[in-house]
Amino acid sequence: MPPTLDSRSISITMERSRRSLTRLDVNHPDPALDAAYQQILLWRRDLQQGAEEEKQNQ
Repeated sequence: MPPTLDSRSISITMERSRRSLTRLDVNHPDPALDAAYQQILLWRRDLQQGAEEEKQNQ
């Protein structure tokens, strides 16, 4: 990397995992993702409501 970019960058050293990883199965998702999905839906609802209120106030 050129010195000008290097002085403004953060270098992250990465290594491959030594443990075996499993692919995410779309037909049988991990239940731990349900909570994250619910939070995303709530966040989207709040954003949509805020956008609608903003349009009404204009």
